[in-house]
Amino acid sequence: MRACQGGRADAPGIPNQVDAVVAALTDGASLLDKFTPKPCGGDLPFFRADHGRSDCAPAAEVWREHRTGELRVTGVDCTHDDMTLPSAPGVSTTEHDHP
Repeated sequence: MRACQGGRADAPGIPNQVDAVVAALTDGASLLDKFTPKPCGGDLPFFRADHGRSDCAPAAEVWREHRTGELRVTGVDCTHDDMTLPSAPGVSTTEHDHP
């Protein structure tokens, strides 16, 4: 193991913490095969980052099987990574309805 910031990776307690993180991730991964969510009852607003969007980016339609109402897609003029920043622009005027 390499040294951690502010201490050593082989310091007392660190191996137990690493084991706990690995166990939590393993348990969480095992739940993926056991859980099938039901579709959301209602409309789904979908905010799509339009800036820097690649042609192979998934379309909002991938959410169709997860909802029962309308899918309302709203383009936002920023990158995906910038959508949650305080400096992100407001919702653009480009809206697309996908019933």
